[in-house]
Amino acid sequence: MKQSNKKVMEKNRRLLILCPYPKGSAGSQRFRFEQYIPFLEVNNIVVDQQSFLTTWGWGVVYKKGYRLFKIWATLLGFLRRFCCLFFLWRYDLVMVHREASPIGPPIIEWWIAHIAKKRLIYDFDDAIWIKNTSNSWISWLKNPEKTNRICTWSSMVCVGNQHLADFATQHNDNVIIIPTTIDTEHHHNTIKKHVKNKAGEVVCIGWTGSHSTLPYLKNIEGALKAIQQRHNICFKIIADKTPQELTIPFDFEEWNIVHEIDQLQDIDIGIMPLPNEEWAKGKCAFKALQYLSLGIPCVASPVGANKNVVLHGQTGFLAESKNDWIEALERLLFDHALRSRLGEAGREHVMQYFSVISQQNTYVRKIKTLML
Repeated sequence: MKQSNKKVMEKNRRLLILCPYPKGSAGSQRFRFEQYIPFLEVNNIVVDQQSFLTTWGWGVVYKKGYRLFKIWATLLGFLRRFCCLFFLWRYDLVMVHREASPIGPPIIEWWIAHIAKKRLIYDFDDAIWIKNTSNSWISWLKNPEKTNRICTWSSMVCVGNQHLADFATQHNDNVIIIPTTIDTEHHHNTIKKHVKNKAGEVVCIGWTGSHSTLPYLKNIEGALKAIQQRHNICFKIIADKTPQELTIPFDFEEWNIVHEIDQLQDIDIGIMPLPNEEWAKGKCAFKALQYLSLGIPCVASPVGANKNVVLHGQTGFLAESKNDWIEALERLLFDHALRSRLGEAGREHVMQYFSVISQQNTYVRKIKTLML
């Protein structure tokens, strides 16, 4: 029988992915597993992705107010999860991204592993075992301690960096690191052209992120203020929410999934400040990866995965103190050739270690192994 005919005769396997948000709506899902789905399907793995929140629920859950709608969206999410338990028999493998439900104990994960007796992959890209809210009531409902148990019940734990792996290996022997990756072929596939500064021309320092990481900008507000006072620069923020606490001038642009590459292309120097805290150490340097994949050099805090992505003096600069930040930003502001050189090296670094194409074979192979 010809090889092509053999492939046709192979039995399709089925993978169920339980995740918090609708497909295509959240960065953690888009860059953790959604962009690998086509490669899984080519390998005869049928993927069903089911979110806790509906598209409607996702639209209201992070808005101010709408309390009754949020309660209804959450109840509907639990109903969706309950219904899926009756269809687990269809699947050869189940993956849970972050958590099957945002609050309460890990009943769904326990059922999958112990009642349905399905092999379980647990995937996460943050230090989600840490309480990360000042609201004690919400913190109790979220029950972050469940991360330990889900790791224990899983056949494999897939994490985004070494800090997360160090935690997971305390509870599971089969832990793999698949970094959060960038699609450098179909999405982040344009390269920033850095040109020599002309008299009076403004250089753009930029930051992109979500409402949850906006507070990190306060850590370097003093350095940014000093740069603004000394030089002709603009500070651009791309986010889902306008900053309320910054006291320095900035240009705000609401993040748009359709235009996000064009939005990033306006930036000459990307920044990624992080506090040296346990939660921040679990971050997967996604902002830095975005900048570098487009040939934009990055200045970042030397925390967690940032140190593996932003190589000091090679793909950008690591800065800790206020003076470090000022010095690094000024070096890049004055030297377009340096911006170009570091940006080019940064893109090569991303393509080699943090791109979809660099990780796809490992990702597919690990999942297929659990389906044998």
